[in-house]
Amino acid sequence: MYADGGGGGDGDVGGGGGVHGSGWGNHNENEYGDDDHGEGKNDNSGLMKCFGICGGICCIIISLGLIIGGAAVLGSSVHKSNNYAETMGTIIDLRNCGSSCSGSNSNRGNSNSCSETYGAIVEYTVDDTDYVIELSSCTNPAPTIGNDIKVLYDPDDPEEGVNGSWVGLYLAPTILLAIGIPIFCTITVMCCIASRSKFLGKDKPVEVNGAVTTIG
Repeated sequence: MYADGGGGGDGDVGGGGGVHGSGWGNHNENEYGDDDHGEGKNDNSGLMKCFGICGGICCIIISLGLIIGGAAVLGSSVHKSNNYAETMGTIIDLRNCGSSCSGSNSNRGNSNSCSETYGAIVEYTVDDTDYVIELSSCTNPAPTIGNDIKVLYDPDDPEEGVNGSWVGLYLAPTILLAIGIPIFCTITVMCCIASRSKFLGKDKPVEVNGAVTTIG
């Protein structure tokens, strides 16, 4: 009787061991599944980092182009302001620069507002010789025919004249620099923060229970 009872006890223990062993098997399967899922996350993370780097490089190139272009136009404007002679011209006609449209959202939906813009045709006189230039800037409302406007011209080539107002000389470079400099500074700061995090080791891969994870 004792022998049978002992055998039954062993059988129960053995059954329990089998269940326990099955549990460990399930646990191992979960671990392998987690490893596969972790590899997918790492692939997505690497892809996102690649897109981020490419986007940052494109933004830096664009911002540098705006800064260089703005600096070049600004230098040309300063040169003309310091070296060109000044005279007063008269708006004698207008040229059509095309339509300028702006979209706006309202409670009823989207609406577009388009308006024609015009540039001034100016006549000025140097040494009893009349010259006519078309100003590059276009506005709406249109300039008024008959109004006087300051003109800067090259003393060696009086036919080379430009709008001598602040808008004609400095508006374009101001816009280019106002867009390019903030973009370049923002991207530079973000790169410095990312480099600092990597230097401090926050992005180092760490192996935990056979799975590689990234801290950061």
